[in-house]
Amino acid sequence: MKIVKIFLLIIFCCSNVLVNAQQSRVTTPGIIVGKVILSEDGLPVQQATIQLLNARDSSVVVSTASDKEGTFKLDQVKQGDYILKVSFISFETFFYNIQAGSFIGKEIVIPDIELQELSIMLSDAVVVGKMPDVIVKEDTLEYNPASYRLQGNAVVEDLLKRLPGVEVDMNGQITVGGKEIKRVMVDGEDFFGNDPTMTTKNLGIEIIDKLQIIDKKSDLEELTGIDDGDREVVINITIKKDKKKGWINNIEAGAGNLVRDVSRDNIRYVSKTMFNKFSGDNKYSFIVNANNNAERREGITSSNSFGLNLINVFSKKYKMTGSIAFNTEDNFVQNNSFRQNILADSISYRNSQSESQSNNHSISVNYRMEYKPSSSTTLLFTPRIAYTNSLSNDTSYTATMAGDVNRTEVNNSSRKGSNNSDNIRLSGRLILSQRFSKKGRKATLSLQGNYNNNDRLGRNISASNFLKRPDRNKLLNQESVTIARSIGYTVNASYVEPVLYSSFLQLAYTLRNNESENLKNTFDYDPLTQDFTSLNKDYSKSLQNDFVNQTYSFSFRSSKPKYNYSIGFNIEPSLIKSKSYIENGITQGIDSILHDPGGRNIINYVPTTDVVYRFGKQNNIRFTYRGKTAQPSITQLDPTENITNPLNIRSGNPDLLPSFSNDFSFQLNSFNREKQKSLKATLNYSFIMNEIINKTEYEANTGVQQTFPVNQNGIWNTSASLLYSTPIDKAKILQFSTNTDISYHNQIGYLSLKKDNEMMNVAKTFNLRENVSISYRKLWLFIQMRAIVRYSSTINSIEEKKNLEDVNYRAILNTQVSLPSDWIVLSGIQYSGQTGLSSGYNKKETLWDIEISKKILKTKQATLHFKWTDILQQKLSIRRRVTSNYIEDSQSNVLTGYFLLTFSYRFNSMGGRRSNN
Repeated sequence: MKIVKIFLLIIFCCSNVLVNAQQSRVTTPGIIVGKVILSEDGLPVQQATIQLLNARDSSVVVSTASDKEGTFKLDQVKQGDYILKVSFISFETFFYNIQAGSFIGKEIVIPDIELQELSIMLSDAVVVGKMPDVIVKEDTLEYNPASYRLQGNAVVEDLLKRLPGVEVDMNGQITVGGKEIKRVMVDGEDFFGNDPTMTTKNLGIEIIDKLQIIDKKSDLEELTGIDDGDREVVINITIKKDKKKGWINNIEAGAGNLVRDVSRDNIRYVSKTMFNKFSGDNKYSFIVNANNNAERREGITSSNSFGLNLINVFSKKYKMTGSIAFNTEDNFVQNNSFRQNILADSISYRNSQSESQSNNHSISVNYRMEYKPSSSTTLLFTPRIAYTNSLSNDTSYTATMAGDVNRTEVNNSSRKGSNNSDNIRLSGRLILSQRFSKKGRKATLSLQGNYNNNDRLGRNISASNFLKRPDRNKLLNQESVTIARSIGYTVNASYVEPVLYSSFLQLAYTLRNNESENLKNTFDYDPLTQDFTSLNKDYSKSLQNDFVNQTYSFSFRSSKPKYNYSIGFNIEPSLIKSKSYIENGITQGIDSILHDPGGRNIINYVPTTDVVYRFGKQNNIRFTYRGKTAQPSITQLDPTENITNPLNIRSGNPDLLPSFSNDFSFQLNSFNREKQKSLKATLNYSFIMNEIINKTEYEANTGVQQTFPVNQNGIWNTSASLLYSTPIDKAKILQFSTNTDISYHNQIGYLSLKKDNEMMNVAKTFNLRENVSISYRKLWLFIQMRAIVRYSSTINSIEEKKNLEDVNYRAILNTQVSLPSDWIVLSGIQYSGQTGLSSGYNKKETLWDIEISKKILKTKQATLHFKWTDILQQKLSIRRRVTSNYIEDSQSNVLTGYFLLTFSYRFNSMGGRRSNN
């Protein structure tokens, strides 16, 4: 028995040792090492994403990034079956299987990982090459950010400045095809509401997969399928899949000074913080900014901003987005302008100098809630609140000269003024959409309301001198109180009924009502009381306007695999009621009414057409026609004179009719995936009936101009544009793109020195703008050359008038070089000039900016940047404006060359890991 016990004890001990040994074998961690190189030339790949995936469910176990030598190491890896995933922008993703048997507590060395450039799948073959720079779709331009080789601290605005077909001015305003971008979306959701610069100036490009320019339908059109004419061009940014979970944060701060005048007063600074927390479809972003290096087109600006944006997808039934933004801005502008007034039998000139200081504070709150209690019901609610306080002080001097050889001065005016205003805007929209059991049947109800209130206190001290009529001289010292209010609502009901296969009958009714008033009291300064107490009725005019509009819409829509079309007809009856009066005048009752014509009933008939034909997956043509009515404004209907500016007296016209524009558009989109060629061509034509234009009459002795609106036929415009992008060489290292815009405008104006000498001038203006770029890119080098030329010619029908020609040209060279030891050098040179402007405005400039950056710290998460703008100190701001009545050239002050040294720190935590960018 003893022997048995001893034997069992030995077995137990041995078993325990074996178990412990097995556990030790299982739990002993391993080390995985490897190197990532390019298959083309064997160069190491830095910052490739290395992920170890669980073979069972593909979940991320651990991840890192390759260093500057291309090597990587994964520590403390437990035994198991894994998949090693290696990815890098513009290259094919690499996978490598690791078996559990490889883990015996030793180092696992992965053979050199050779990355291949991305492959584009065709029907019969695989062609190795780079992803296309631009893809043209039916209503979308899609850009590949990786093609433009921007450095790690670049933001969306830096990318936009390199994209063909996109223009970003010095104010950060974005235009595509002449249309301003007022909204940026992220993964299809609103991002900071209607403030696109909050996104474009802060969101880093390292997380962006694609940038899309979309001709977006309104919420109501997306739910109903009925075109409500409320489309807008927006930017949509898609986030990389591997960047949708974790933190992406950036902190940046720096300081510098003006190069020309280094002093404490000219210190330039920038401070920027952005935190992003992404969790799948849920996104949270926080932004704080402060700087005084805003390179605006006009003036010197300092600004501060704070923003918070939330995107929450709680379930398939409920999601919400919201944002709050607070902005402050101080702007100082000095401006000189020269205007040539075109008269029937002579010419007059005007010289102006002005200076203004403005301070603006604003806060806005945007919210969007989408609730789907069932698969057939959608409820959408979008309220908005905005408040703005503006304070400005300005001084100006203006002189008018006759058109004789000596340019004899006729009048002059000096002014000093200030304004303080508070504006609050409230709006909201509620949409309920219901789909029925019969496929295609749908009913939608929409309710929208808005309220706007603007209180303004202004002061004006001015002296107007008429050199030939000194009896008309006028001195003003006034304070005005203005309260402008408007409230309105819109109700829309629509019904869609399927009538044939893939065809639908659409019926809709819309009721719009808007009531607005503008109350103004102006008081003269009283020396006795030393206050503004005496009401001046000549400068106190209040306006009230009521507008009611109904739209009955009938349309037929058909959708087929190769084409879809929609034809419709709208009937729009409207009622306009307006009056002008003096509020709190000495004489009350009917004597205080200046003008009250009663109500006016108008009916407009508006046809619509939209046809899309597809030939192939990536090619289509589109034709649209839309009629659009524009009602005259409340001030355009009021015949009483506004003499606030004695040199420019304005009045309205109670007999004005609404204008009606006929807009035709033809569009061709084509994309060849095999050759990576993108083409987008558009042709537009518009003629306007009863267009509202301004007629101006000049007094020869005083130079005073009186302006009032009239209806005019015969005005039309046509334009065409072409965007084309293609690689030049087989390796697709060289990329060519061109963006051509052509327009022709037929404008009409009336020019006279007195009423019995009126003459009509037809100004035919031709504009041609060509933007050509060639880019060369390798992994360490990016070069982009751009040439932009704008030619403008205006021919006047009056023979005595001088025809005009002017040319504006720019040549741009952008270079980015990635050097060893994490150095990056960027250089941007722009040479520009213009001819054909007024004397003193034909100037040339060469702008040269340079930026040098170096990654520091062991983790390379920090970067030092040195930036020097306008090295040659030649920056200018010159503009020209041409109408049928005048040509004006102007020049403003701008922020000249400065240097800036900044420190930035980026923290990236994706998929439970930490890494630098």
